[in-house]
Amino acid sequence: MKKLILLVVTLIGAYGTLLSQVTFGIKVGASQLIRANNKENYDSDNNSYSHSAKGTFGLDISGYAHYSINHIVGIQGEIGYMRFANSSNTFYIPLLAKIKLGNRAPFSVIVGPQLELSNGYTYPNISTPDYGHFTPDLAGVAGIRYQGGKHLFFDVRYSFGFTELISLNGTNEEAHNQIVQVGIGWMF
Repeated sequence: MKKLILLVVTLIGAYGTLLSQVTFGIKVGASQLIRANNKENYDSDNNSYSHSAKGTFGLDISGYAHYSINHIVGIQGEIGYMRFANSSNTFYIPLLAKIKLGNRAPFSVIVGPQLELSNGYTYPNISTPDYGHFTPDLAGVAGIRYQGGKHLFFDVRYSFGFTELISLNGTNEEAHNQIVQVGIGWMF
């Protein structure tokens, strides 16, 4: 019985230590879909998409949990939502490694994979895979974060979608999402 009580106390102490290395926060910002793959960018005369970013500005909000492995490296998981001006919605779930550029440096690099679920994209006269209501996309994310004190931070991110969302028959044209995000956040 003494061993069981000692084990429970040890596990509770270890859980408290582990939890002290976890921080939570929120982030709001602006997003720009660089290569919109929707009907506004489709040129039916040339059977291709333009690379215009017109009408693809959006706002985003996310919540995250950050686990510090040590003073330089950490892992951050997020759940976020972006709403673009072209009425498309994107939910995104990144799992990012955060690496500080020095022990006390305010700058850090963030990199990792991101799952994106988007809707609102339509393609005239083209049949696309039917994924249901949302189209999945796996993306790579890279960015820079500035920690402005204990709670406030700013970050800039770029994500490139690896999933080929559409391929036009007879052409080399492919559609991949590329998104730039600028955000401000608060850690609790």
